[in-house]
Amino acid sequence: VITLQEAAEAVASWRVKANQTMDEGTRNVVRSPRTTRLDLRYSFVGSERLRVMDNVFHMCKTTQDENNGGLPMRTVISYDGFNHVLYEFLIRIRDSDCGPHAGKGAFLTFKGAKVLKESSRNKCKKFRKTPPNPQTRKSLKALYPRDRGVSVTLHGDDLHGDEIHFGPKTDDSVGFWNEFSLIEDFQDSNDNITFSSKFPGCGLVELDRYAPLLPEDRKTDIVFSVKDFIFSFEPSSWRFDVSEELNGCHQVVDFTDDTTGAPHIVAKSNVAMYVNEVGHNIDLVENVCSLEKPRSVYYYASIGTPMKKGETVELLVNYKEGYESMRVRRGYGK
Repeated sequence: VITLQEAAEAVASWRVKANQTMDEGTRNVVRSPRTTRLDLRYSFVGSERLRVMDNVFHMCKTTQDENNGGLPMRTVISYDGFNHVLYEFLIRIRDSDCGPHAGKGAFLTFKGAKVLKESSRNKCKKFRKTPPNPQTRKSLKALYPRDRGVSVTLHGDDLHGDEIHFGPKTDDSVGFWNEFSLIEDFQDSNDNITFSSKFPGCGLVELDRYAPLLPEDRKTDIVFSVKDFIFSFEPSSWRFDVSEELNGCHQVVDFTDDTTGAPHIVAKSNVAMYVNEVGHNIDLVENVCSLEKPRSVYYYASIGTPMKKGETVELLVNYKEGYESMRVRRGYGK
């Protein structure tokens, strides 16, 4: 019988000896040059543990870029509610830097930050004095036959019992409690604030919904497989599997047209479809991950190296080994 401390010391000793043995066995091994990054973990290790920042959704918008052939252009405003900082990003579409045959790519520009005025800090809510979200403020779901659901919103006077804590909801309201006004309470930062998802109060930035964009973008795996076969497996390059079942079957979402198999017009008017994939190129570093909301897939930016105001990076995702057949099909596989 040994004590817990003695056991811990013995295990530590075994680990040291094991590492020494491994070092001796690999010291003279000539390693081949790395030709792929698919066996690497995401370059933004820990993104799965990063919080998702609060977007000021009524200030986020997608418009047509008239100076860029009508391609989509998206403004994203993310809010650091701990430090009361607004970060503004602009996503534009242009020729990708991934290579001559990569087509269009999506590029994220950090436009700068706005900070809360000192004179407005008295508006900050003290959350310990405010009640938690009542059940009536959580998402409601109405189910119809064939599992077709709709979103439900409740309206009324003093419906949730916490209305006294909320400010008026206007086009420039900011904050969880709508306690701030963009025009009255925020000003441009004077100290060149940079942005990184790893900064305290920051995190993943929601870029846009990937799919579905239309009701017909949701299909059972069987129906999608038939469509995929008809269009020579082109729709597979745009598919995502989601956890929610559809009609009791595994559900797939994408944004390809049911009559052509190519991305439909709504997809082309959103920025998500232009995010390119890193493939085997070890010089490219992914900075986008996909996360699932109920029956939907969204793209999120994870910025590791701090971005300065005016700096631009191409948005890149890594679909890992499971996407290899599509890489081969598109001419950049191994």
